[in-house]
Amino acid sequence: MIAAPCQAEGRRLEALRSYEIMDTPAEAALDDLVRLIAHICEVPMATMTLLDKGRQWFKSRVGLAMQETPLDMSICAHAIKEPGLFIVPDTLEDPRFRAMTFVAGPPHIRFYAGARLETSAGIAIGTLCVLDTVPRELTEPQKEALRIMARQVMIQMELRRSLAAQAKALEEGRRVEEELQRAKEEAEAANEAKNQFLASLSHELRTPLMPVLMTVASLLEGGDLKGEMREDLEMINRNVELETKLIDDLLDLTRIVHGKLELQLETVDVHSLLDHTMEICASELYKKQCCLDFENEAAEHHVRADSGRLQQVFWNLVKNAVKFTPAGGRIVISTHNDKAGHIHIVFKDTGIGIGPEKLPILFNAFEQGDPDITRRFGGLGLGLAICKGVMDLHGGSLLATSAGEGLGATFTVGMATVAEPRDAHPADFSLPNAGRDSLRILLVEDHEHTSRILLRLLEKSGHTVRMAADIRSASSLASSETFDLVVSDLGLPDGSGLDLMRRLRDEHGLRGIALSGYGMDEDVKASKGAGFVEHLTKPVDWNRLQAAIGRITFANAVREPAPLGDPAAAGG
Repeated sequence: MIAAPCQAEGRRLEALRSYEIMDTPAEAALDDLVRLIAHICEVPMATMTLLDKGRQWFKSRVGLAMQETPLDMSICAHAIKEPGLFIVPDTLEDPRFRAMTFVAGPPHIRFYAGARLETSAGIAIGTLCVLDTVPRELTEPQKEALRIMARQVMIQMELRRSLAAQAKALEEGRRVEEELQRAKEEAEAANEAKNQFLASLSHELRTPLMPVLMTVASLLEGGDLKGEMREDLEMINRNVELETKLIDDLLDLTRIVHGKLELQLETVDVHSLLDHTMEICASELYKKQCCLDFENEAAEHHVRADSGRLQQVFWNLVKNAVKFTPAGGRIVISTHNDKAGHIHIVFKDTGIGIGPEKLPILFNAFEQGDPDITRRFGGLGLGLAICKGVMDLHGGSLLATSAGEGLGATFTVGMATVAEPRDAHPADFSLPNAGRDSLRILLVEDHEHTSRILLRLLEKSGHTVRMAADIRSASSLASSETFDLVVSDLGLPDGSGLDLMRRLRDEHGLRGIALSGYGMDEDVKASKGAGFVEHLTKPVDWNRLQAAIGRITFANAVREPAPLGDPAAAGG
């Protein structure tokens, strides 16, 4: 009989049981991760193993028939006692394992490699392991992948627990941020293959977050929540949005590095874009009690730009200023023209400043200049790198200056100006309350929990909703009933939501909103080409979906002719 899995066994078992995962049914998100690591490591067997009292239990497994075994048949019980990877190249050459039942007999395990599944407190509750029937070694990229996937398994478990135990959401958010922090060195050495892997993995992380956000939104809609419960739900929402933002930043950086970020250029009013940015950041400025001043002196303030990407730059720079400026500090945003026909947008703060030795690396990905900055303020250090990449693609510039630590910082965006369009008018980013308040919506979603929460939220907003879980039933409903709008997932059991949208557009003239875990430029283009007016990348929060519905409602109202008998139609 082997020794207990760790000295503080009672504490370890308490940590394991806090996840309420033992003896639960299979879960697709965890099964996918186990299948993926088996594929990456090119082995016939892989398991997500949890070590309970007297037994090891496989939450997910590939290539093994048994669901659990006694601890005296467990290599994983040894693995959780070792930091890092625990690798046994040949079990028959190791006296600890050669007599074990599954080594000497079926399935004849000859190779083992496991990464500990650790809680945020560093307690090992199990392993993610890969096994083979022949002796072997893992390559360095495979070892790296095993470490990453073990952490991704824990991310899934923490999210699962956070939804079940809302009061622990803050701890989960910190752990997720710490895990993404640890990805810094891995991302710095990333190559094309790893970047593609990251893009695929982000989809797997996004999809399970959608019902989390929608559930939180539904609960917050209720007016009978106690103060602590409302705070906990808002905490969950903030931390899920934080993880989504970090994933988006990683994908944006991948697009920029590989030249796949495409710009949709148009003539943009910089001053209007800055006004809209302030609307988005108003709540954070209020919470931080920062004083914000505008000094828009530029007479020429139109540029050729991708409005969404340029606003992303402005938003990141304002967020950066708020983040590093103490409460009660001052932020000044100003614009001016130079004689060369450029506009300069200056973001100046009274924050912590930047040391001269840190300025040369400020726009490098994963750099925040000082480990203490990361510990105090969090983040991966991707925002400024993305801003610099976006400005380079625009043919513009982004410069940073500072008099030193504690003396604030100044970021200056420079772009060539263009003539103001003849029909230019102040950009109106608000959505008028036009058209019908209540829409007839066809909701197509095969994820049971997500569809149930969406139905509840849409109906509470006054809409009439019919639900379908696949293309066949959605097409049938569209043929027998009249709808104003389609809200559809793209990954459906019997085909693609793109094919469904083409059919509904061509046969019934419907417009739609796409919900997808993929948000690359080519994914958005495919959605628009199929007839979707909006493409929302999961996880989609309730406010974003409401805003998209509002935009389509307003557009429909503008393009629809006035009904016969309407005095406005006759000029009366």
